[in-house]
Amino acid sequence: MDNGGEISAEVEELSAGSTTVVFTTKSGSRLLAERILLLTHRIAGTEAREVRAVNVVITDDAYLHNLNRDYKKKDQPTDVLSFNLADSTDNHIEGDIYISLDSAELQAKERNEKIETEVIRLAAHGFLHLCGWTHDDDVSLRSMMDRGEKELISVLLR
Repeated sequence: MDNGGEISAEVEELSAGSTTVVFTTKSGSRLLAERILLLTHRIAGTEAREVRAVNVVITDDAYLHNLNRDYKKKDQPTDVLSFNLADSTDNHIEGDIYISLDSAELQAKERNEKIETEVIRLAAHGFLHLCGWTHDDDVSLRSMMDRGEKELISVLLR
């Protein structure tokens, strides 16, 4: 992962409270993991929700392709998948978010941004799904993307 020379440590897993960030294909940036943890905390607070248990798994296209095929019935890779495991009757957030580092790298190049920025963007999108956000049409997708960008900026500027 290109870290722009700003990251001094790598981790395979980092937890804070009820949220864990896991890198499956290779060690990842401690700063990136910390920013994802901060992001989930910030979004949960603004959504007035409590995190019960969330895993953010940073992996590769092959893994997401298999998940997408097996659980979403789409035989193709994707950049992010969320699996909401919370009981819909309470205000807790519980679930798993899978992010493809391969897709994030490609999308970061297309946007001329750091991979870290794209991974955080995908984490925000996945976490908003765990909070109940959906995007069944262009308007709801734009609203969700705008919300994710707001949180992305707040985390990157911290």
